[in-house]
Amino acid sequence: MTEAPCTAASLVQALERERKYLAEELHEGLCQNLCGLSIQLKVLERRCMVEAPAIKEEFVALQQTLEQTIDQARFLYRSLYPPVTDGATMAQAIGEFVQSKGGSLECDESFFDDPAKINPNQALIFFRIAQETLRGIPAKETVRASIVLQLDNGLINMRIAANLHDSQLSLAPIPLEIIQLHAERIGANLKMTLEKGQLVVDCSASVSA
Repeated sequence: MTEAPCTAASLVQALERERKYLAEELHEGLCQNLCGLSIQLKVLERRCMVEAPAIKEEFVALQQTLEQTIDQARFLYRSLYPPVTDGATMAQAIGEFVQSKGGSLECDESFFDDPAKINPNQALIFFRIAQETLRGIPAKETVRASIVLQLDNGLINMRIAANLHDSQLSLAPIPLEIIQLHAERIGANLKMTLEKGQLVVDCSASVSA
């Protein structure tokens, strides 16, 4: 039996399939159970208002924690299996990811006016590259970053720049191999540099239908 060659495209496709599987398990299992628990708690809260009003505040706090947990689970689902189909939905997914980092990441975004020119596969790959890069940034202090997406002479160019405030920081926390595999899947050129605390990632790919 001949083994199929292991290419960059096949590795990334396998990774996406695993992410999709985990996302579906998360959505159909944990998310559904949490939502069911939230409904049950609301019913129980109404009973407690009559039968045990003294514990109402504790129930409210518990419900708030549960709602936050549901939001986190839903975000994790969208991170694993994002609804990215073009440049516009890619920008939305990046925005949600930045928000999830809280105050540790402040990010400015600039995208060209015709996001539909990015096909679904390219949009997902560009999102993954941004996601993997920003996820690797340490959260010890607030980091300023920018993401610029331009269309120039048939090329889609994305630049991610982050001021890490630490000239001694290495690229070790950032999964370079995974990012490179994502880029290779769409034939993109990728360059990543870290100089004087400034991380810059440049990625470019030809516009394709």
